[in-house]
Amino acid sequence: MVKLEFIASLPDIQSAITISGEGATRIKFDIPESEIANAVKLVLLKGQAFKVKIETIESDDFTVPQV
Repeated sequence: MVKLEFIASLPDIQSAITISGEGATRIKFDIPESEIANAVKLVLLKGQAFKVKIETIESDDFTVPQV
């Protein structure tokens, strides 16, 4: 079992969550540089099913990345 954890936020753009007519949904995340090492490990899960769990954190613990 692979377990990945990183901090992210939804970008303030209209296309952050896209629901397609083909039964799929795409979600875009803003990930700070300090979290990239863990986030890129998602590549290892390409083609595999995985479970997503969202847990909010205090805003003082995270600065939204500026893109």
